[in-house]
Amino acid sequence: MNTTTFVTCLFDCYEGDQNWFFNYYLSGCLRTLCIDEPFIIFCDPKLVSKVLGIRLALGYKEITKVIPMSVGDLSLSKYKLNIELILAKLQNLTPRENANLEIVWCSRPELMLTAIKQNPFNTTHFGWIDINLLSKHPSNSLNYIHPDVFGRIKKIAANPLDGMTLMSIGCTNKDLYNDLSLYYSRPRYFFSAGFYTVDITTAFFIFPKIQEKTEDLILKGFIRGDEMVLPWIVDAHEDKFTLLLGDYQDLINNYFSIDTNGPTVGGRILREYKAAGKQELYKKVLRRYLKTDTSKTFDYNDALTRIDATD
Repeated sequence: MNTTTFVTCLFDCYEGDQNWFFNYYLSGCLRTLCIDEPFIIFCDPKLVSKVLGIRLALGYKEITKVIPMSVGDLSLSKYKLNIELILAKLQNLTPRENANLEIVWCSRPELMLTAIKQNPFNTTHFGWIDINLLSKHPSNSLNYIHPDVFGRIKKIAANPLDGMTLMSIGCTNKDLYNDLSLYYSRPRYFFSAGFYTVDITTAFFIFPKIQEKTEDLILKGFIRGDEMVLPWIVDAHEDKFTLLLGDYQDLINNYFSIDTNGPTVGGRILREYKAAGKQELYKKVLRRYLKTDTSKTFDYNDALTRIDATD
């Protein structure tokens, strides 16, 4: 039987007002900590007792492992000065972006590999979930706030797909990301790494490649989170990924079927795949959905027809 351990992290990336840090992050992660599934949580030492206390109070002692860790313990922290110099040259940083946050974003593969190597709950699959995902409302969506999100996560945990599931929110091609200056001239949104699952074999194949590419890019003077590294890896190893379709608000809802944001999937995303000449990949993803979708709220046949239509 396939089972899933979820992995997440909670680090102080700002080293500022500790009251703000405690209140903001703890309030944002409470719903995620309520998930009744095996969890490995990499946690700032000053928050370990609080995070563990929440899980114990919920009766999740036997399915919880909290690992004390700080940003400085992550392998990419050795590049902090490089990253600070890279960020100093960018003109469009958001107020919250800094070197520590970049290190944490790009260390998700490292944390996943550490968790998988330990595998304290002996599961066949692992899933990453951002610690504050269930408090987010991207594009004013209430998908993660809706009470049924816990049932959806439980269904995913019990029936995880093989490969590395990855939400495709757009489509790119090598002509764009091989021009590093152009590619990193602004944030790009093609894949979301905020929630995904992966089987152990795929993880040991894919995550080292993401790590290697990330370090290569940093040394060349480029960084903007791990999501902008993924196009190289997906294009080179497409067979290792089980792509999903949607946007940032659909990471959970569109795991087995296109339940939400159908107009985006059959509109903008379809057009981007077509413009990139990736019609066959788009069709492959839709046909995989047809095998797991029982609701059929999305018109797959219409999308399959339009991806082949002559403009």
